[in-house]
Amino acid sequence: MQKNRNKKTKIFYNISWILIAITFALSIVGIIFTKDDSQRSRFIFNAVQSLLFLVCLCVPYIIERAAKIYMSSVMLIIFLVCCFCHFILGEIFEFYVHVKIWDSILHAFTGVSLSILSFSILNLMNDNLEGMKLSPIFVAFFAVFFSVTIGVLWEIIEYAADGIFSTNMQRYMHSVTLEPFVGREALKDTMKDLILDTIGATIFAVIGYFALKRGKNIFKSFEIVKNTETSDKNRQKQEEKQAKKAAKNAAKIEKKNKKKTTDNQEL
Repeated sequence: MQKNRNKKTKIFYNISWILIAITFALSIVGIIFTKDDSQRSRFIFNAVQSLLFLVCLCVPYIIERAAKIYMSSVMLIIFLVCCFCHFILGEIFEFYVHVKIWDSILHAFTGVSLSILSFSILNLMNDNLEGMKLSPIFVAFFAVFFSVTIGVLWEIIEYAADGIFSTNMQRYMHSVTLEPFVGREALKDTMKDLILDTIGATIFAVIGYFALKRGKNIFKSFEIVKNTETSDKNRQKQEEKQAKKAAKNAAKIEKKNKKKTTDNQEL
């Protein structure tokens, strides 16, 4: 499964690595050679966004190794698309500023994606935990709550970033004039994001609920499965370790018995 997945996703990840490496290199060159302070700040911002994207590219593989699981090609591609649309198009190419509905599209898409992820996680638990069988309604509600919770955590991160780095991630001021909004207008972007997260998650949760109710497996392409190869290797290593320990203990006992026999013969 890992080989098949790598064949499908290798090209996407390679292209992403190349693009982000070029973007990072150009940003560093700009930081070094530009004399304009505002331009230098922009290049620093682009370099930071590039590094964050590189870190995000490593996250799925770190999770796979730590949790001993395999993520499907579709799940990895969805994750890659979300990161590319946020860091490259949204932040570096300023789609968030120039394309008014860009933020709304991403939040709705992210809500759906997180709902898919939650279904995949619960499906993995159902398949691998003995005696566990979650009802469709519980899975659907969990998908919505999971997605909305991640959305809330993201808004907290945006709020913290705006306070610490003087950014405008929560769009509490005008993107061009930098004039702060007042009253409900200042909350508009945050509330819109949370509402879109909820709507996106709910749409897929409803679809998932009826699919589970009717016994249809629409999550095959999004499956997260247990890494049996790693489990088998770990089990084999554990058995080898126990065998060596047992052999060592047996050797010690045999040595003691020989010593007792020698002492008895001398007496």
